[in-house]
Amino acid sequence: MGGKNWAASLSQGCFKRSSLRSGQRGYIQSELAVPLRVDGKLIGVVNVDSVKLGAFGEEDLNLLTLLSKQSAQVIRNAQLFDTVRRKVEELSALIEVNKTIASNFNLEKILSQIVERTARLMKTKICSLMLLSEDGEELILKALMSLLCLQTVETQLRFIIATLPL
Repeated sequence: MGGKNWAASLSQGCFKRSSLRSGQRGYIQSELAVPLRVDGKLIGVVNVDSVKLGAFGEEDLNLLTLLSKQSAQVIRNAQLFDTVRRKVEELSALIEVNKTIASNFNLEKILSQIVERTARLMKTKICSLMLLSEDGEELILKALMSLLCLQTVETQLRFIIATLPL
């Protein structure tokens, strides 16, 4: 059975076949596959193979179906946990920036903290922060975290707004 038929069978329920390569010892003779579903959505497949012809029966199907249902929920819970953990990391970074701002009104330190924590949160090695000039015509580079260092910028690197691609 081809890949499309196999996938179609799984979208409907389970897939069972025997004699995949009949007459050849050591090759898979039986296969049983059951979909992993969460809220009716296919997220994967649990597949078992055997070198024994006709190795899987109704009891095996029931057991594998039960295991796949539990496994799908465990997988979904793990995915939700990862999502929540990422959100907690993001919120923690924002809280740290806010603490810095609240405890220290030194603009250079605040800007350094913002680029450092933003780079860490975004898992990047380069981050910069530019502030709009008083006349609103330029962006002025104020803090930079690069591969080598974290620093506030003393020189006034300016970008004219009209020339920046948006």
